[in-house]
Amino acid sequence: MKYWIKTETDPLGGTAYSISGNSQLLSVPYALFAGTTSGGSWNITGNSGTVDGTNFIGTTDNRLLTIKVNNQLAGRIDHINYNTFWGYQAGLLNTGVANTANGSGALYYNTTGEQNTANGDFALIGNTTGSLNTAIGSGSGVASGGL
Repeated sequence: MKYWIKTETDPLGGTAYSISGNSQLLSVPYALFAGTTSGGSWNITGNSGTVDGTNFIGTTDNRLLTIKVNNQLAGRIDHINYNTFWGYQAGLLNTGVANTANGSGALYYNTTGEQNTANGDFALIGNTTGSLNTAIGSGSGVASGGL
């Protein structure tokens, strides 16, 4: 589809306009480039032609990587406090160090607990301040608050 822009002017500053030009609106090269993978954007329907190590989803500064679902935490890589969480609301309340949780709600209530590993939905969900715990399996270690 082609689009045109028409300009009208009145040299005397009134309202007796006359056409002073017609121009076809054309794509701006930068805008076309921005819509491609090589331009640095990621498409919600997927990308092709990506190069491992060159194209990635992540940060290039000293910031955490956070993934959300329904505006809720669903993944976090914290290179500063050495925490890694994967799963809907895994590690949601965490302020501890060196914790790893994989599974929805795993280590959900952990606050200051450190060096915990929870694998499975709701694994170690009740841990708040306990450290050096390991739970493997859905619901494992549910009642381990503050061990």
